[in-house]
Amino acid sequence: YSENNIILGNFISDGMVNGIRFFDSSYNVISGNFISEIVDDDDFSNCYGIDLFLDCDYNTITGNGIFNCTNLGSKNGIGISIAHPEGNQNTVIGNTCLLNDVNWLDSGTNTFGDATNNNFS
Repeated sequence: YSENNIILGNFISDGMVNGIRFFDSSYNVISGNFISEIVDDDDFSNCYGIDLFLDCDYNTITGNGIFNCTNLGSKNGIGISIAHPEGNQNTVIGNTCLLNDVNWLDSGTNTFGDATNNNFS
């Protein structure tokens, strides 16, 4: 439940379940972070590099590198996730998400830059 925060220039590695996660939060900036090796082995859960969970609006996710988020049981390690329809008007541009089980997931109405702005290959 946060607003108007800046998460900038962090190195997050070798974690369990979540790198950065916001819940019911708006107007935050997540930028220039390197996130890797976020792992979970529970067959019934996901793990995330960056996750905007539930009612998250007007956040900016830009210039992050997210690599090797893996769920060893269910294969649901997600680089960037805005997985709930309540997440709207978030901007996701200029990120690199590679070697995750799923590089990105968007279930709301958000702005994801095209292939020239994000590298989700």
